[in-house]
Amino acid sequence: MLSNAQNEVDYRLAKWIVRNMEKEQILTPDEIKTIWRELLTRFEPPTRSIETVTGTIRGGEADG
Repeated sequence: MLSNAQNEVDYRLAKWIVRNMEKEQILTPDEIKTIWRELLTRFEPPTRSIETVTGTIRGGEADG
């Protein structure tokens, strides 16, 4: 269970970092999409199952 909690924290931190880099226009939409796909390969459901990959991250989900 601790492992799942740590994965959730790691996932949320990574998502927050990418989202802020997106807001600051440090990353291109293609870079965000690539990073997002890679993040989703590292986390087990249910976290992964609620996300979609289209290039931007808004409102807790990836939107296009």
